Amino acid sequence: MKKTNLQGLLLNWSEDLSRKSKVDEELINKLQPKMGLNELSIIGYNGTRSPFWMAKNYCSNLITISFLGCPNWEQLPPLGHLPFLENLVLVDMSSIKRIDHSFYGERNGPHFQSLKDLKFKNMKKWEEWDEIDYLQPFPQLKYLTIQCCPGLKSIPTLPFALTELCIEDVGIVKFPEFYEGTIGNVRDPVSSLPSSSLSQLPPLVVSKKQHELSLKKIRITNCTNLEQMSLDFFRNLRVVESMDIMKCPRLLTDETGDGLLPETLVVLNIGSCGTLDVLLLCSLFHLNSLMILVLEGCANITSLPGREVFSQLKSLDIVAIGDCMNLVSLGGIDAIKSLNNLPASLEELHICGCDHTMKMQLHNSLSKNLHILYEEDIEIIEEECGDQLLHRQKNKISNEDEESNDTEDEDTSDEEEDGENGETSASYLDDSSLMLTSSSSSASVSM
Repeated sequence: MKKTNLQGLLLNWSEDLSRKSKVDEELINKLQPKMGLNELSIIGYNGTRSPFWMAKNYCSNLITISFLGCPNWEQLPPLGHLPFLENLVLVDMSSIKRIDHSFYGERNGPHFQSLKDLKFKNMKKWEEWDEIDYLQPFPQLKYLTIQCCPGLKSIPTLPFALTELCIEDVGIVKFPEFYEGTIGNVRDPVSSLPSSSLSQLPPLVVSKKQHELSLKKIRITNCTNLEQMSLDFFRNLRVVESMDIMKCPRLLTDETGDGLLPETLVVLNIGSCGTLDVLLLCSLFHLNSLMILVLEGCANITSLPGREVFSQLKSLDIVAIGDCMNLVSLGGIDAIKSLNNLPASLEELHICGCDHTMKMQLHNSLSKNLHILYEEDIEIIEEECGDQLLHRQKNKISNEDEESNDTEDEDTSDEEEDGENGETSASYLDDSSLMLTSSSSSASVSM
């Protein structure tokens, strides 16, 4: 491989699991790239060990790394020391059982200092993810996705800078904690547990301050072992826009409280989450931005909030209810009260898991201006709600652009001059962004 200025490299093995691991290991060690590589993808590698060159400075410029479908790879290489690494994707790494301290690199060095996007998916044997005591890994992390990792028991402390968190089909028992701030390499953790638990932490790192999380999108679903999720986590949310907490039936809390959800929330999906369902539903009263509310399998909910709550939900467009078999105040089985307390903005009510008699009662009691949709599957409801929200957001952006264009017309001459400069800059950026995939700067090797 003698390409000069190589910036992107894809190593793709055929789907032949009969190959011996040693053969793949010898081959990958011979494919050592030149310095300056920005993007590396390894697919279908059948070896058990990492290539030796990933532990050295040959990869110090890497920005994106993807390991996909490498069934025998047992231990990940040290990646935390890579100063420019921003994106890391690990999918179908079925022999990884533990991510230990070696993954972070040297103890006193940086630990993923530039990483922004981290994804783990379909790692069936993964059980342990080691915490680094009193150190701050992932200080710039914005997006964390962990999916289909049913054996994973815990997640290390996460940074407050995180904006999107997806934990789906994961075996954790306790929701992860978050930290903020550093003193050298020492982190200042803030427990997601009640304040009484903070006393168990070392004195130098305990923080009693209330910190605000940066999360805008949260999805916690199908975590059937999850038992601990403190209400302090919800109280620290200030900018979240979308929240899905579904199918976590063991979630139980002795705490009480309302006002757990911030006014910024636009989409709320809750269901089958133990006693948390009721607590979150009791926090709707001030959600002026809420557009979509989905309730699925909420066994502990017997009634929806009354007029005094719904009258404040000025933006609510869609309510979807699925398999809430004990609900009696809005589409319940035994009795249905008047639904005239629905807000004027509400356009659609989706119902799933209702018998014919209940449907007729709903139809007779609802406003004629409300569109009732009866679905066979709650997933259909969720998909339609997502499409509706996307459509509304696009319309909103379009309207804002039109208003902005009307304002810009007042300074046409200045804008044209700036526009010429902008086009030159945009053209330059487009050219540079193609470097990873252009024939002169990337390589694909299939084995």
